[in-house]
Amino acid sequence: MQQTLEDFYKVIRAAGVNVSPSDTIETSRTVALVGYADRSILKNAFQVSLAKSETEQDLVAECFEQFFSFDTFSAANDPHSNNTAAASDEANDQQEVKSEQNEVPQAQSELAKMLLEGDTASLAIEMKKAAREVGLTDIWFFTQKSLYAQKIMQKMGLRDLQNDIAAMGKGDCPSSIAQAGELRNAKEYLAEGVKD
Repeated sequence: MQQTLEDFYKVIRAAGVNVSPSDTIETSRTVALVGYADRSILKNAFQVSLAKSETEQDLVAECFEQFFSFDTFSAANDPHSNNTAAASDEANDQQEVKSEQNEVPQAQSELAKMLLEGDTASLAIEMKKAAREVGLTDIWFFTQKSLYAQKIMQKMGLRDLQNDIAAMGKGDCPSSIAQAGELRNAKEYLAEGVKD
């Protein structure tokens, strides 16, 4: 969690809030005291510890909401999943049918499997990990957003996902072609989530 806090301090500095090393030490201690269970208390702790004016409090609050939000992958925001449980059952049924037919390609990449299963928690974790690996907190200009989004997608396994989509889209099996279309839509949705 310390690395996450350090990344958050970088984001706040990039937003224009002057954060000294002693501020980060004090804030880390404050966070250790209040804990992570209550999101609003945690946000208030950051605002009180790091901001020195009302404007800075607003900046810290905005950075907090953007940095610590994984709503991107919630089922309510997903236009392609009306009923996650039903979609998961349908995907399982499709996989059973595919198992019986050896010639039908299946999703091989971990990213494709997470997208088909609707595993939003794993997607959020993988996105956060990829963002850290590509140095997202080092972004300085708005124009770099697309570049970093592409780097994050590559780290998450975009190439393997595209290979799965291509393999599943070939052939005559309607369920495989439908699943390739579903993956293609999920890939576009994921790309939008990464950009946000």
